Amino acid sequence: MTDQSSGVLILEVILTGALVGVIPAMIAQKKGHNFFVWWFFGAMMFIFALPAALIVKPNQFRQRPKPLLDKYKTWGPEDEPPCAPKENAP
Repeated sequence: MTDQSSGVLILEVILTGALVGVIPAMIAQKKGHNFFVWWFFGAMMFIFALPAALIVKPNQFRQRPKPLLDKYKTWGPEDEPPCAPKENAP
């Protein structure tokens, strides 16, 4: 093997590992775990990371962010924003 072909092979292995590591990272992120930690774990040891991501339980202590559109929620006639003054207030 020449130096150039071995360099290309190393680059292909690194890129493949980086792309394959996204699979367990996405699964774990949906369960409330850190994406970057699971991506690194998946890129380094995919064979162990994928079953671990499938088996791991959802993280109950981490609050999931609210969807982006929730802050643009329109208030209906039966709802009042929390800062609206009450009609019967003195």
